[in-house]
Amino acid sequence: MAVIPAGVELGPANLFARLHGAHQLTVFQTFAYAREPATVCLPLPVPADGEPACRAISMGSYPGFFADLAGAFGAEEPPPPSSARVDFHAAADAPLPDGFLAAWSGYRSYHFASFSLPGEGWSTVLVAFSFASRFSGALYFPTLHSAGGSGDAHTAQETTLYAQSSHALDDWWQRTPSEARSFMSRSRGIVDAYRPCFRGQLSGTQPNGDRVVMLDQ
Repeated sequence: MAVIPAGVELGPANLFARLHGAHQLTVFQTFAYAREPATVCLPLPVPADGEPACRAISMGSYPGFFADLAGAFGAEEPPPPSSARVDFHAAADAPLPDGFLAAWSGYRSYHFASFSLPGEGWSTVLVAFSFASRFSGALYFPTLHSAGGSGDAHTAQETTLYAQSSHALDDWWQRTPSEARSFMSRSRGIVDAYRPCFRGQLSGTQPNGDRVVMLDQ
């Protein structure tokens, strides 16, 4: 899910991914608690031998992005904690922290998208970004969970994955019966209005790592 500093807690999370040419469009949402200001990072598998080409996308005009997605599957998003601050912005295209790389050396050629927590209790985070991906023909979901630089082999997950693809995904995924234009109020250039969406859930103790979903070519 993220590289999490000590003293920060993350609640249930949502991730959306879609390929657009050689780039992946990704949206991430979670509830986060921090007593002091902190920065949380999401690793991005940019090409190891090319330009990272990461770009943050503002989500301020579409706070109901995941509520619309969940509604298409007959689900409801959990309400945010009371008095939660809202963050719609991420920074992109920077190296990963050294403390994290000591435990997860395989990420040395990755970059990250990051968002800041004000240290005032709970925050509702909704951030989006586009990046050139090293995984050709695959969707990447940053579900690794590293708290305080930990390298645990397993972790507790409450993460809902959403995807768009021009091909059907396997039976683990639920599929909307209609195209996204029937349930998404806007696209923000992230969602393809003329494709359906898919949904899968990670719950309970899971292997700690990212999910890479291969797409039929």
